[in-house]
Amino acid sequence: MNPLDRYLARATRALPRRDRRRVQEELRGSVLERAAEHQLSGHAPEPAMQLALHEFGDPVIMARGMQRVYTVPRVALPLTGLLGAAAITMTVLNLHAPLRPGEIPSQLAPGVAAEVGCSLSRSAADVGWWRAPVGWWQCRTHSVIDRGTFRRSDVLRALEAQGVRAEVNGYRMSLRFPGAAEAVHLSIPGRRDGEDVWWGKYDLVTQMAEQIDLPVTVSGTVNPSLTLGTVTIRLGTAAQPVNAADLYVKGALRAVTPVLAAALPTGVPLDLSIIGATFDPPSGPGVLVGGDVEQVYALIDNLGCLHQGTGACGSYALRVRTARAGRLAVHRDADGRLPAVAQTPEAFVAASRAGRPSLLIWRLGTTDLRHLTLTPVSPIQE
Repeated sequence: MNPLDRYLARATRALPRRDRRRVQEELRGSVLERAAEHQLSGHAPEPAMQLALHEFGDPVIMARGMQRVYTVPRVALPLTGLLGAAAITMTVLNLHAPLRPGEIPSQLAPGVAAEVGCSLSRSAADVGWWRAPVGWWQCRTHSVIDRGTFRRSDVLRALEAQGVRAEVNGYRMSLRFPGAAEAVHLSIPGRRDGEDVWWGKYDLVTQMAEQIDLPVTVSGTVNPSLTLGTVTIRLGTAAQPVNAADLYVKGALRAVTPVLAAALPTGVPLDLSIIGATFDPPSGPGVLVGGDVEQVYALIDNLGCLHQGTGACGSYALRVRTARAGRLAVHRDADGRLPAVAQTPEAFVAASRAGRPSLLIWRLGTTDLRHLTLTPVSPIQE
């Protein structure tokens, strides 16, 4: 049994038989999606899976939380019997909404994630002449929408509606744009699904910009317009929105990697993980950056290094975001500390070695999607 199957078996062992298989498959899709994000950041498949499983937490604690979710909504237990908390991620299948011309639905494999967060609520109960500590395992559910992939057939259908003629052979495609004498050729890998292919959101636009000898631009922040030469299509729908910042992740990763690697001490490898906007809290602390509403930012934090408890660490997180009302959300470390904004990569690495939470922010220049540029940002922390 591989590590993922062992994890799923342990996490769902307390569930009724009627629910176990379904929840295992739903949880499997979420873990695989997170592992795929780690692979995009340069991890080999096995370490990427280990990171994803670590982020989902202890399967024993998760099993306790699932048991409470699927059997007893609220159970009073001795405080000593409940230690820790669990976060359970389940998925439910999305139904296709009617599309407008040129719209492309986005998907998470297999659908919308509904996260169930379980925690221990402490209280006390009268037991004879004394008050005994007890705990209630409480779970709350909220939707977490992370649109992860595009279906190739949807993209081609939108292009053909704009007059593009397409021929497909495996992963290779030939596209003949209106008025063009010759076809352009694309080869974009993805996950096969019969005759179709699922393309990852993080590098689709970058792959197109690198391979199509035509101007490629993105405009808008939610459900952006993608222009290829004279043809424009819209990514995302009202029911299945797309955040434009996700489309720049691969280019941002390429731009920040050499800058950060040069600032690290000799012998310390750089290990960048991609964290999608799904993992941003709906409200919380942030930094003010101002600027145009469509500007895109790359944020690097060292919270993963601090979690590992080592100063000589190159494990950082990359978040690509557009600012909302001139504000970027930031994350606290495990002790609740806010990262201070570093002015240079060297200062950022020094803070990491000293065990201080730190954050680097660059404004991304997106005029040329093949070569994103970095401009340091000195924001005002709230």
